[in-house]
Parts: sequence; structure tokens; C-alpha cells
Amino acid sequence: MRLLLSSVVIFTVAFSSVHAKKNPYMTKGTDEYKNVTEKVIGNWDVNSYTRDDRGEQIPKIYKKATLEFIGFEKDGKRSDVVWKFYLSDSVVNARSNDDRTKDSTLKIDNYILKFKGQWDIYDKEANLLRITIEKNPEIEILGSGNTINDFAKGQNSLLSGANALGKISGPAGFIASRAAKSGTGFNDIIAEFPYKAEFSLKDNTLDLKGNSNLLFKATK
Repeated sequence: MRLLLSSVVIFTVAFSSVHAKKNPYMTKGTDEYKNVTEKVIGNWDVNSYTRDDRGEQIPKIYKKATLEFIGFEKDGKRSDVVWKFYLSDSVVNARSNDDRTKDSTLKIDNYILKFKGQWDIYDKEANLLRITIEKNPEIEILGSGNTINDFAKGQNSLLSGANALGKISGPAGFIASRAAKSGTGFNDIIAEFPYKAEFSLKDNTLDLKGNSNLLFKATK
């Protein structure tokens, strides 16, 4: 009986210790989750995206952008985040000018750069929201015309080619990738993201601030 009780005590202590190590901001039912994390989760419209080196990006580069913080499945774990940037009509026209000259039926309604990643709120510094983004975006193009599928495949091929050069080891691969992206105009349209963003919530607004005055302002 004493051995059994000892085992129960050891199990309870071990369980409590493991549970206590979970990030309270990423654990459902905690005050941190109810007061902060639950308000972050959901879909946001990005109304402003400012880069220190380029200034405001909406609507100059993107006509709009959206951000979705997906709820986590397991307590204490990170979850998925999805950013979508819709290129402005002027940028789309510039990127498709040659194709539209060859095909008068080609019409592009939306050119979307989709970035996926993961997020959590850092429990050691509760004012920080950590974001990691997969290196390469997906391109989604919506529209009509005889060659709409060819245009979409061509844009994805250009991006894939630039990304493939980046897989070369060492600085040479990085330089080659940057050069290829610059030549195809992708450097100008691929967004920059903060790894650790200071965030502030107020009513239905969310501000995310990174280094070098990188700033996103969004509303639900």
C-alpha cells in the first residue's frame, strides 16, 4: 500500500511539473489565454504595412493584405499563421504587360502571395509575438483569359527558379538567388516579417512592430 501511494504521489508531482512548464499563453483555460491569446486568434485585415527601407506598402505595392492566426490544437504548442498579400493593380499590370500584349483576353483579378508559418506568444516576454515564416511564398493568381493558366505557371516557375539558386551552398547561392529575384521583380513584392514582434491589442485592432520600424496595423 505504501508503495502504491508513493507511486501516486510521484505521478501527481511529475504530471504537475510537466503541466506547469507549458506556456500559459498557449494553454487553453488560463487567464493569459482568455485575456490575450484568444483575442489574437482569428482573421485580420492588414490596413497598413510599413517598412523602414520602403515606407508604406499599402496600397502602393499591395492593394490589401490579410492575416490569420490559427488556433492551436495542443496546449503549449505553436500554431499556424497565414499571410496573404494582394498585389496592387499597377504592379500586376507591370508584371503581366508582355502577356496581355500577346493575349488581349487575359485579365488578372488577383495576384496573391501567400506566406505560411507558425506563431506563439513568448511567455518570458509577454509583449512579444514570435513568428516564423517558410522561406518561399506560394503564388495564387485568379482571373480569366485564354492564357491565364500559362501566366500563373510562368510566375511560379520564375519564383521556383530563383529559389532553386538559393539552395546552392554558401554565399554564392544567396547572391545568385537575390540576383534572380531582382531580375524577375520578386525582391520588390516579397514581404518582410518580424521574427519577434512587439504587439499591442486594443478593441478590434492589432499592431505588430519589428526591427527597423517594420510595422503592421490590422483590424478584425
